Amino acid sequence: MYYHDKQQEKEWYFAKQEQRIEKYLEYNVPKFKIVTFTDKGTVATGLPYINGYINNDKKLSFIAHVETNDHNFESILGMTDSLNELMNVDIKTYSEIIKEEKNNKK
Repeated sequence: MYYHDKQQEKEWYFAKQEQRIEKYLEYNVPKFKIVTFTDKGTVATGLPYINGYINNDKKLSFIAHVETNDHNFESILGMTDSLNELMNVDIKTYSEIIKEEKNNKK
């Protein structure tokens, strides 16, 4: 039972990170339509990562790492040149997007 709980916790954690990545992409890629996640795991240093691509085009791929002290995704650390060309000029982190959304609701 213990392993099952740990596995559920891991699945929940990665699902949460995928939601954060999707919001980041929706905001920062004007031509964003859909994201496909292809791989997730942890590198040797213990840093979680998630790989994927957008708009059903594997040329628009990325790798996202958790890079903050609170162990949550903030921004993509690696992407293909093709995806980089689609990104907004003024890229915002996940936290900046959430803060902006809250300010716009006021």
